[in-house]
Amino acid sequence: MKKRKFQFDKILKLKEHDELKAKQAYAEQLQKKISLEQQNVQLEKEVYQALKEDFDSASKGDQISHLEILLTDHFSQAAHIRMNKNDEQKESMKDHLEDLRGKLTIAMQEKKKIEKLAEKEQKKYKEELKKEEIKKLDDTNYTIRKEAN
Repeated sequence: MKKRKFQFDKILKLKEHDELKAKQAYAEQLQKKISLEQQNVQLEKEVYQALKEDFDSASKGDQISHLEILLTDHFSQAAHIRMNKNDEQKESMKDHLEDLRGKLTIAMQEKKKIEKLAEKEQKKYKEELKKEEIKKLDDTNYTIRKEAN
């Protein structure tokens, strides 16, 4: 039996494509945000590690040079500046991320609607096939009875 092409097949493929594009755009933006968060965590660890190495390793009576303190301080300040910039970037991404999430939600809803319409169309087609089959069987049964009489 030849496969029937349904009215909503092409539309459904388009909606699936739209949903996939929306998912990808949202995922990319979310990944950028996560990357910035991971950078901040890594910077915090590095600052903590630098402070720990410089000052915890010194024992009582050891001298810590002014240069060591300045280098550690500059490193710490630079790390905090970078973390603040990352936070600013994350904040500026917030609206765009919400917009992409909204587009994804709409794409998913539209796809779901078309899927339901396609299911109804297929169900209707199957019911029509059953009716035709029953009609053919009834006609065949009627013909056989007529010939038998």
